[in-house]
Amino acid sequence: MSNRNVFVRPENSFWYARGKLIRFIILLSTLCSISFLYFSQKPWELDTHPSNELYSLSNDIIIGLWYGFASSSFIGIVLIFFWKKWSKISHHREQNLNPSPEIEHIRPTVFWILLLLIILLGGHLRWNLATGSLWWEEINFVKNTNFETSSKDWRETLWMHQKQNECPPLAAAIKISQSIWQTKNESEEFEIHELSIRAPSFILSILSILIIGLLVKRWGFSTGALGSALLLAMHPWHIRHGTELGSVGVIIFLTLLGTLWLTYAINDNKEQWRYWILFGFNQLILAWTIPEGIFYAIGFGLCGILLILSQNTNFSHRLASIGRLIATNAMACMVYLPLFMPNIIQMLHWEPIENPHSSISPNFGDSIGHLLFGMDISQSGSELPSVVKELEQSPVIGSAILLITFFSLSFGIIRTWINRKGAAKILIAIIILGLGSILINGITNTYLHHHFITFCLAPLVIVLGIGFSGILHTGKSKYSFNSLISIIVICFYLYIAREPRNNTQTLPFAPYKDVAKHLKKRAETGEEMHVVCYGFGGKMMKAYYPNCTYAKNKEDLLFEIDKSKKNQKKLTIILGYLGINSEHPEHQDGIPLIKSKGNFHKSREFSSLEPLFNFEIIRTINSS
Repeated sequence: MSNRNVFVRPENSFWYARGKLIRFIILLSTLCSISFLYFSQKPWELDTHPSNELYSLSNDIIIGLWYGFASSSFIGIVLIFFWKKWSKISHHREQNLNPSPEIEHIRPTVFWILLLLIILLGGHLRWNLATGSLWWEEINFVKNTNFETSSKDWRETLWMHQKQNECPPLAAAIKISQSIWQTKNESEEFEIHELSIRAPSFILSILSILIIGLLVKRWGFSTGALGSALLLAMHPWHIRHGTELGSVGVIIFLTLLGTLWLTYAINDNKEQWRYWILFGFNQLILAWTIPEGIFYAIGFGLCGILLILSQNTNFSHRLASIGRLIATNAMACMVYLPLFMPNIIQMLHWEPIENPHSSISPNFGDSIGHLLFGMDISQSGSELPSVVKELEQSPVIGSAILLITFFSLSFGIIRTWINRKGAAKILIAIIILGLGSILINGITNTYLHHHFITFCLAPLVIVLGIGFSGILHTGKSKYSFNSLISIIVICFYLYIAREPRNNTQTLPFAPYKDVAKHLKKRAETGEEMHVVCYGFGGKMMKAYYPNCTYAKNKEDLLFEIDKSKKNQKKLTIILGYLGINSEHPEHQDGIPLIKSKGNFHKSREFSSLEPLFNFEIIRTINSS
């Protein structure tokens, strides 16, 4: 007699059907979420009138976690109840985003050697900024995320979300990086080490170059992959913003990585869960990175559904693929909600920012300039490089470069659409997400900057790389001749952005570190100085040079002048952000005194990437 249970067919049951590990994880996660709801403190049991700020944060965390796990429990129950809908298996899959044969082919050894050289070049171009001085927003980021003491609660790193520019995953990564560095350094005191602080951003920036090469190669454009990687490695905007502390480098990396996982998942003929799980994990981190990240994650999910619907003809296969995509996104949401719900509660108390739409208009044209060449279209009366200045200096060369750029861009779009419609649709979806970020920024008064350039940079360099590589494969010309033309075209494109790129190699974000080194050298000579840091940016100087005092306004400055006279020390004033301090109501009254030529003179000036961030060392002419 058979031992088989006639009431339950094992091959179709919840416990034995294919994909049981995924279902077991969902079941276990749901049970853990329900257990948390039962045993944890309930929101209605809290004191509604907290006595201090820390307790208020604790309330937000308790409330957020409870409702987050409640939402996760609901999602888990729905996934378990409808498990047969998303666990279906289909056969006879069709390859979609990467049909063979390859459009372009390079020997694997040659490809990997060239890609490695490009990655090393990208690391070299970013090293100066990665090891250079932090600027005021980065110093604030470090202070707000509490890396000064190792005993600080991880709760504040993950869930202290009082400002719009905070990035919880990056904050956690920096905390780990700083802890490792402090352990190796065997120092109990907090000390700024730029590379350890910027290490997560720097690593993701380098990995983005690798990922874009792998992605475009997966689409069949091996030469275009190298071109895209080179353009991203040398793009001034990515060198700068991909290296500094902030969400930009994280978003670019996640955009590229999510596209790669989606490509692999849709084209996986073995119907394995691993690529869908990796895509879901990427969705989780993207949603967690910035406050509005959930909208971009939803956009990526919709893009995947549209790709599946348009790329496959078999209804059973489409249904199975969409089910897996929805299931992995739902699983990501089960983790995201408890992680981010405490932050959402804090966001409800945010106040609208001043002039919230200043980054949208009339600066959209300059955003296009930064996207294409890493600089503004026009900057009249400014020291910063711009496209208009390049055209004025070299009208013929500049015009030729613009024509080559737009021709290559158009050629790349056509090549991608003709040969890889699925890939082209992904790139279009990413551009729509970039435009959508402008819409989000315009509707709300909450977010400081839109992410148009952040999302559109990857599609741009991909299409340009494919366009440049297309020159190698056009017509019946000799390959060596086409290679020469392609190299010349790429060099022309890179030439116009030479100045902003060169600036990233010679200048820091802000010269705090250079100013501190100069002051320490003066102090080592035995000179007795009374160092006063004035106005906006002055408090940040203490992070690099603790032996200084801060003066907020003219009254404080006069007090410090008298103090230096009594102590018979040479008064040395550190003044940065002159444009801001000259207009700021709290600081502007002291600027005329500092700039009076009869009393003070400028001893040194330290430059930075932004002229606004320049610093001056101002000293008294005489002791009286």
